[in-house]
Amino acid sequence: MEPMCTLHHFTHPQWFEELGGFANEENIPMFVDYCKRTFETFSKKIKLWATFNEPTVREGAAVNLGIESKTDDPPLYPLC
Repeated sequence: MEPMCTLHHFTHPQWFEELGGFANEENIPMFVDYCKRTFETFSKKIKLWATFNEPTVREGAAVNLGIESKTDDPPLYPLC
């Protein structure tokens, strides 16, 4: 069995949400720093990495349920 690390799994800390989450581009460097630190800390033991868990779930659910996304809503995740 091989361990795998998912760096973002649907939720983030409340303080990050209050700063605007991923919709606020100024927050992206904080997430990049978190990713770098996590990789540096665990890369000797973990070889499999995912940046985001299931990045298309919201859009897929909207299509499957027949719900239109609002055009002014920011994407759930930045392009990755």
